[in-house]
Amino acid sequence: MGERIINNSYSVLISWPIKDEYMQKLKDEFLNLHFVRCVDPTEMFLYVEDTDIMFAGKLQREHFIRAKKLKWLQLHGHGVDSYLFPELKASDVLLTNASQVHSIPMAEHVFAMLLFHTRRLKGLTEAQKQNSWIKNELYHEFTELYKKTMLLVGVGNIGKEVAKRAKAFGMKVWGVRRNPRKENKYVDKMYSFNELEDAINGADYIILSLPATSETISLFGKRVLQAMKENALLINIGRGSVIAEHELIDFLSNHPTNSAALDVFEVEPLPPTSKLYQMDNVFVSPHVSGISPAIQERQYEIFRSNLNKFLNGEKLDNLVEKNLGY
Repeated sequence: MGERIINNSYSVLISWPIKDEYMQKLKDEFLNLHFVRCVDPTEMFLYVEDTDIMFAGKLQREHFIRAKKLKWLQLHGHGVDSYLFPELKASDVLLTNASQVHSIPMAEHVFAMLLFHTRRLKGLTEAQKQNSWIKNELYHEFTELYKKTMLLVGVGNIGKEVAKRAKAFGMKVWGVRRNPRKENKYVDKMYSFNELEDAINGADYIILSLPATSETISLFGKRVLQAMKENALLINIGRGSVIAEHELIDFLSNHPTNSAALDVFEVEPLPPTSKLYQMDNVFVSPHVSGISPAIQERQYEIFRSNLNKFLNGEKLDNLVEKNLGY
């Protein structure tokens, strides 16, 4: 990008329910831009043809096809797979996400699941409902996170926040990433994806925060799952399609000492007929790990910062490699 862009006719479409206060702040700061807020998919067709910049929550393929003037698409979350239309991938439209907005609550969700597991909160909760004092029954089941090994499969913004907290618990932290030479100060050892099974074999806790790409879909199938050591816990907060669910169900059915905490699924909502709901060694949450009241302020700040950079001809934060999918 080059010199500062001044264009009084620039139109910015915001297609998610941003709070009035943030909408007004944008209008007050960027007086030369015309802002439109529209969250109704049908009504959006009235605006997309004149849109130069879009801050998107909802966006359909037909919206993008009609948005001939679009120069930059800022997403309101970190997931990009549902927006990678062939026309977008082939276009010159800049694509950015808000990858860090969910990182803190998602990292905290991981530790909620870890402590739920190590402190046997499920058994304690069930005992409380039955007016039962089960200290002796659970005495030998408690464990701790200290000096245990966590494996992060995906060391992006979310993985970094998880790793930071893991070190505070005194854990060893390993990572798996496409470029293992790229260091992270909270990760003790980095593996390539070619070494995935070796890394899994040494881990007590395996945390998935991968995007859905051609390389990651069904990555965690029978062969990879079989590499998990006894008593290891698998947590998925990334994309449900990374795990071959039927193969996970088979694995956990045959390995009752292993367990999984799943916040994302191949099909959402998870059908009520899914066996996962009734499995004793599975914890199901309905895609809530990224929810927090602080999210919208972070989304606004990311867009505001990137909008300034766009108008000044600077490189945008969180640029997505459209062909890679992240």
